[in-house]
Amino acid sequence: MKVSVVLPVYNGERYIRQSIMSVLGQTYSDFELIIVDDCSADATAEIATDFARLDSRVIYIRNEINKKLPGSLNVGFGVASGDFYTWTSDDNLLKPNFLECMIDKLKEGVHFVYSDYDIIDEAGQVQEVKSVELSDLLMSFNVVGASFMYTRDVANTIGRYDETLFLLEDYDYWVRVRESFSMQRLNISLYQYRVHKEALSSRRFRQIEVMSAKYILRRLRKGEYSKSERRESLFMQILRMRRAGCYFRAAGYFCHCLLASPVYLISRIVEKVSR
Repeated sequence: MKVSVVLPVYNGERYIRQSIMSVLGQTYSDFELIIVDDCSADATAEIATDFARLDSRVIYIRNEINKKLPGSLNVGFGVASGDFYTWTSDDNLLKPNFLECMIDKLKEGVHFVYSDYDIIDEAGQVQEVKSVELSDLLMSFNVVGASFMYTRDVANTIGRYDETLFLLEDYDYWVRVRESFSMQRLNISLYQYRVHKEALSSRRFRQIEVMSAKYILRRLRKGEYSKSERRESLFMQILRMRRAGCYFRAAGYFCHCLLASPVYLISRIVEKVSR
């Protein structure tokens, strides 16, 4: 069964060779690698086309206009022909058994699988191993992280990544998946996520945190969530805003949580203080 791996990239010449090689070096070989170049102005196009000439599994597409990440993902998956879907970034790496382990789990009937992953620095040195949480906590924060795969049926049902939600396109997709499909975690590290000053998640950390909290509040207002899930989610947004240094926003979520469940809020505060 074939896997479609989409690799969106914008000015990724620094690390993209390593990223491509990590896909080509998989123990599972039935895949296509679809590189979507979002109008890069560096050597990205030259690097990607070189790989495409050498390996027929590599497909290179260049956007005519800059579409940003969600638009590039939609371009890539729009031409995908695999039974399973995943995507990666130009500065991250798949471990050699990534595809094999993910596919084995999906073949058991799971619709969406995600795994632990390494946090690496600019030089590729492992800083920590990130253990992912159960999908039950998805409305509190993005438990899926960077290492995942899902079936073509999921893609056909959920549809496209929301191009109006740049910076939240992945999280929004996972939330929509969870509403209709099973999600299962694998507590084995299969991926390496690089943290560096040029990474989008580093440059726009505070913006992403604020947008995530606002998105969660909108979903809670619209969706059918249990009381326990609502109050836990609201409490986690207080902590999220504090970590991001957004104290006024944290106070706002404190009020939301207080109105939703004052007893729960007080118990969680006591729990935090007593630690």
